[in-house]
Amino acid sequence: MKQTFYLFVALFTVSFAIAQEETDRDDFRWHYSIGAVVNPDFNINEKMLQAGVHRIPDVMPSIGLGWSATAKRMAVDFDFLVAGLNSKKNKGFNLLQAPIVLKVHYVAVDREKFSFSGGLT
Repeated sequence: MKQTFYLFVALFTVSFAIAQEETDRDDFRWHYSIGAVVNPDFNINEKMLQAGVHRIPDVMPSIGLGWSATAKRMAVDFDFLVAGLNSKKNKGFNLLQAPIVLKVHYVAVDREKFSFSGGLT
């Protein structure tokens, strides 16, 4: 009887210690991004060229700051990006965009170092 009790205590202690090693991910996280803003072929580009104004470039480098909030199977991301282009070849052409992006996604797979989700932007 005494050996059974010690075995039970040892198993309970081991399982309790293993359970304590698991950590929850933060529900609210800040993140930063470096990338590119891709502008599709806008109809206004032709009108801008006819008026003698530079057209909007197709791709511009960007940096961003945002936050993510997660629940069990849903995630919300809010990003503030700054994209700019400074071309001295085109008569001092400068362009600055500041897109704000809100994304809502369904998280299909959520692992410690990998997640797969899809949703609306």
